[in-house]
Amino acid sequence: MKRLLLSVLLIGVVSIGAIAATRAFFTDTETVLGNTVSTGKVDIQVSANRNSNPETRKFTINNLMPGKNSDSQTLAITNVGPFPVKYKVNISGITDTTLYNNILVSYSVLGLIDNTDIPLGSLNQLTNTEWNTLWESTTLANGATHTFTFTVKLNPNAGNDLMGKTLNFNINVTAIQQEGAF
Repeated sequence: MKRLLLSVLLIGVVSIGAIAATRAFFTDTETVLGNTVSTGKVDIQVSANRNSNPETRKFTINNLMPGKNSDSQTLAITNVGPFPVKYKVNISGITDTTLYNNILVSYSVLGLIDNTDIPLGSLNQLTNTEWNTLWESTTLANGATHTFTFTVKLNPNAGNDLMGKTLNFNINVTAIQQEGAF
């Protein structure tokens, strides 16, 4: 009896499999073509004195004398990327630290602190953490520009040891995507 029951069960399973295998079902497949995922980028443009060419943009100040003259230079930072950014400015590649510490700077920022002349002190304060914290907390919207006008002069107490000196340095602007911006 067990064999008969097992045979009937086996025939049933094989029959169901055969029926299911020969049965037709309608189907349809659609394909969504050309899908892409891309990342955005943080992209700023920096110009010095309205020159954005990386090979020729620079500050050039000649013939400073203690307390007698000053020169103004502009640095424009434009966010050309799709995201709002925060940024910081610092100085590197300093060739003469004595002269560097005796260059006095004040600045105003068009697009942020319009027409307000802010004394910064010596040029070396551009690398000051407190100053950079101020700008790291300021957002530069996409398409916006902050234009710094730096007024530069030599410390009125500078001595003869600075006569005929030349200071070379780099201005670095680093931008980072604003947290939570998309």
